[in-house]
Amino acid sequence: MVFNERGESTESESEMVLANPEIVATSLERLIGEEGCLSFPQVYGKVERHAWIEVRYQSISGEVVQTKFTGT
Repeated sequence: MVFNERGESTESESEMVLANPEIVATSLERLIGEEGCLSFPQVYGKVERHAWIEVRYQSISGEVVQTKFTGT
């Protein structure tokens, strides 16, 4: 998967490639945030997510990495 936390297609330096991502841990705390739909522009809804998740994946160079992601 390609992940861009800024959500801006013009900011490719913010993109991360996560090959074979696996969620290995999650917070008990949940956060609710508004998200948009790529298939239907201008359609938004409230989505509940974990406050943080820890993901193990391979980088584009093949290195196994484990990272904690936080926020909504």
